[in-house]
Amino acid sequence: MPAEYLDDFKTVLEDVDLLKVEEFSKAKRTSVLVVFFDDMQGSTTLKQQITEEFDEEAFQNIRREHDAIITEIITRDMAGQIVKSTGDGVLAVFSEPSTAVERCIEIQARLKEHSRIRVRIGLDMGQVRVEKAGGVQSDLFGRHVDWAARATSMAEAGHILVTRSVFVDAFGWIPKSIVVWKEHGFYQKRESEAALELFEPYDSRVSKPMARLVGIQKAEMKQSKPDFMTFMITGTACLCLLILTLGAVLAVANGVISVGALGTTAGIPIGGGFLGLASMFYRLLTISSSARRTQ
Repeated sequence: MPAEYLDDFKTVLEDVDLLKVEEFSKAKRTSVLVVFFDDMQGSTTLKQQITEEFDEEAFQNIRREHDAIITEIITRDMAGQIVKSTGDGVLAVFSEPSTAVERCIEIQARLKEHSRIRVRIGLDMGQVRVEKAGGVQSDLFGRHVDWAARATSMAEAGHILVTRSVFVDAFGWIPKSIVVWKEHGFYQKRESEAALELFEPYDSRVSKPMARLVGIQKAEMKQSKPDFMTFMITGTACLCLLILTLGAVLAVANGVISVGALGTTAGIPIGGGFLGLASMFYRLLTISSSARRTQ
């Protein structure tokens, strides 16, 4: 596009197309969002301690302080939006994975020295159903909400866990001087649940990563590749079978051996060769297929 028309083209995009995109997004009941969960770990025990030492209102003051800190960090500069309180935490959303991770790091840094409030955070990203009341997001539904909550449950207080979808998008956008990443692998909270591949972002100046998560680790299967000897054996078997078959055809063509005699003397070796070759190929396919699966 000629340079003299570029500015006009950008103006048209900003004034017309972007408005259409915004209207299109508002008309849809589903969105691709980063789902944020946090949880005041040990809130039940904390509540009991506070109410015994002081009263119920004292604990509610701590909970309100938590909500205020989390809300201020998430909503600053319209980075994210609080959806609802979960009692001992909040459910929120972000549009950018990198911003979500940065704000989580800020939350953990802010609360590190707090005497009462210790939170664990989980993030996942994907398509969710958005419920609105009075034009404001009031609830979210979908498996990514469940996965964010599950990631939260496998973190310890003071730590953040994100799924692969968040990690992949956020990794390239955040300076490595700010956030360090640890890959924990596949974990599940219960045997009946699907395992999640989890990553931990952290500020090395503030904290260290968890040694292991609160859950059941599922060992990722090694990328089993057929070795060189397997290919050599298979190739040699193919070559021998080809030579045997060609020799038999030439023998019949030159009258050295009859077709009936060939069936008696060579049928079994050739048939066995075909069966052996088929089993080798089946083994190779099985190895290749298993390399793409995880336990």
